[in-house]
Amino acid sequence: MVLRCLTIGLASAALAGCGAQHSAMRPSPMRPHATVDTSTPQPEWMRIATPAGLRSLDTLDARFARAINSLPRGAAVIARSEGVLLDPGAAQLAPQLSPGPYHCRLIRLGGRRGVQSFAPDVCYILADKDGPAFAKTTGENRPEGYLYPDGDKRMVLLGTYRRQGETKQYRYGEDASRDLVGLVERVSAFRWRLILDRATGGGASLDIYEMVPIPPEVKGAKPMVPNN
Repeated sequence: MVLRCLTIGLASAALAGCGAQHSAMRPSPMRPHATVDTSTPQPEWMRIATPAGLRSLDTLDARFARAINSLPRGAAVIARSEGVLLDPGAAQLAPQLSPGPYHCRLIRLGGRRGVQSFAPDVCYILADKDGPAFAKTTGENRPEGYLYPDGDKRMVLLGTYRRQGETKQYRYGEDASRDLVGLVERVSAFRWRLILDRATGGGASLDIYEMVPIPPEVKGAKPMVPNN
């Protein structure tokens, strides 16, 4: 009886050993896993901007806020009267501008006055083959360049300055003294602002253009006429 029990015990141990060895030899099942691509496409403007332009755009919104917050009392009152136009936090969704003419009024921040406003000029948004383009067509200084998407609330402008009477068009990156960078933001219905970095602006820190569409006259369109 003892011998029988011992034989059964040895057999059980042998089977257990085989089971363990078989288990060790069997490949463990593969666990499912997900691969998440955390990389995001680089905006086109970042591939085009010069090193100086990248540095400027990296801090432009912060410098705009700092310029507004550091205005002297009298200039601050003028800035507040502009409403959302000079509110650093007023950017809204859908910053794209439709092609066509715009009234563009310059407000210069900095210098001795703190805030200086000029009469409106005419600017255009053009549907160019290389993308939407901006051009100021009247006035002494005429910024121009291409607009690039950058998130939900702004577009980036990379361009150059041209003076009144000059016919040569400069390419961005060709002459550092003429290069400009800027941000376009929509601040309310049919009202945008263009924040331009004006590094050589004679003491002025930033130029802000208010952009409002010039009402079009569309041939063949029949606008609604109020009954009263």
